[in-house]
Amino acid sequence: MTDNIEKQTMKGWVLTQRSKHRKLTHPIMPVRRDMDPMVQVVKHSHTWGQLVYASQGVIQVIADDGRYIIPPGQALWLPSGVEHQVSSL
Repeated sequence: MTDNIEKQTMKGWVLTQRSKHRKLTHPIMPVRRDMDPMVQVVKHSHTWGQLVYASQGVIQVIADDGRYIIPPGQALWLPSGVEHQVSSL
């Protein structure tokens, strides 16, 4: 039953892999990623901290400690090593 619910709720979503950045070239490195609506980046983690920011639209981040909704103009800090998935709503 859980599989069926997941298939129904994920209908129309596009799953993508995480970014290709494996190492940072500077102490602070800005990376911009434009996401179309209903795109989900599969669960992953980084060896660096990440500031997830929504300039427009709404982003959802799911980590082991909770689900975070990020509206435009807001951000979420993810420390290094935190597994998370990101979805554009």
